[in-house]
Amino acid sequence: MTKYPELKAALECEIDRQFGLFSSYIEKKRACRLDFSWCLNSRFYTPSVLELRRLGKTKKESFFNYVLFYFSKKIWSAWIWKAISKTVLEKIQARYFPHSDPLGHFFIHHMAYSFLKYVRSFQEASLIEMLNLCSRCVSAAYYLRYRTLDIYADEKRKQNAACKRIYQSIRSTVLKRPDAFLMTFYLSIKANDIDSFESDSLRFIQGFSEEIDTYLDQEHVHPDWLTEPLKEQIKVVQTSLNRPRRILYDLDNCGEIYFDLLFLEVLLKNGHEVVICSKEKAVLNDVTYSDLTAVLSDSDCSHFKLFQHGKLRVIHSGSDVVGKELSGLNQAYIDAYRWSNLVFMKGQGHALSMPILRKQVHYHKEHVYVLGIKSELMRLGLRDMLGERHWSCTSRYLVYTLFA
Repeated sequence: MTKYPELKAALECEIDRQFGLFSSYIEKKRACRLDFSWCLNSRFYTPSVLELRRLGKTKKESFFNYVLFYFSKKIWSAWIWKAISKTVLEKIQARYFPHSDPLGHFFIHHMAYSFLKYVRSFQEASLIEMLNLCSRCVSAAYYLRYRTLDIYADEKRKQNAACKRIYQSIRSTVLKRPDAFLMTFYLSIKANDIDSFESDSLRFIQGFSEEIDTYLDQEHVHPDWLTEPLKEQIKVVQTSLNRPRRILYDLDNCGEIYFDLLFLEVLLKNGHEVVICSKEKAVLNDVTYSDLTAVLSDSDCSHFKLFQHGKLRVIHSGSDVVGKELSGLNQAYIDAYRWSNLVFMKGQGHALSMPILRKQVHYHKEHVYVLGIKSELMRLGLRDMLGERHWSCTSRYLVYTLFA
């Protein structure tokens, strides 16, 4: 067993390495040396939301913090940045290091020291970029202690097992319905709530299973969470899919994947071509490439083999963070994006890391964002992306089409 001093030294080295890589990335962004012309009409623009220097729970607070930043970066760093980093570390400690663990204490202490040391880099960063850095550092700590990067492996197995049972019991019935498109899309939307970080996912799955039973008894499904704005956006998506499309489909969570597959089977049978994309490495309960291939190779999904000789492909994005980091995406993802003419992005992470743009800069492809709104962070992000007048907090779910 590795001794504590050796673990501590290895963890310190890895945290320092991750912060160094982060600083280099921010410097490239600042110097406009990151080329995202494969997805944007502006070569050196980096899509961003929730910039740390203007972060605030309200528009007034956001404006005040932004003015303070430009008035005095020193005061901003000592006051605002210290509060932001302290809040993030408290959440990390409560979630991942809740007990009296010497390595956990050292992790929090060294992260706090590194946040202050690299404060200039964070002045140019977004909250999402900060959280991705934290995620990599937490994964490093878990790997050194437990020799695994898949922190949620056991919970993911339970989520997939529970949702697989639902999938087995409803697939045949759902696909025979005249409203199969709407039914499977509704299930895919709602299933985004299967989230290990924000909620008790197994309790949600149990309740969701009972809710699905009520849907099956209805001739025309109308969920109680289906607001008028959401209904209108779903119609936009349905209209967009009236002709054959080349779809890149970014997955989100385990468990949820089974309801995505129901929806994707309807799309494939309607003549669309699909590339399904997962993460490469484990983060939260997100679907990894090994998770995805294991599900598709199971006998319960053998029907997808009919589509895998032309209409269906499976890739991973190279990502090891929530959502995606555009600078770290692999060539397979970039090629799939270029090939596609419609991109489905499931979950909060994708919406925050490849955000809805309202400026002259735009994406080359049509994007459809599909997510459950599970956190205050997401609500703040939507306020930034859509603006106060265009964003209503009345719905628990968002479907939003951003045209190219």
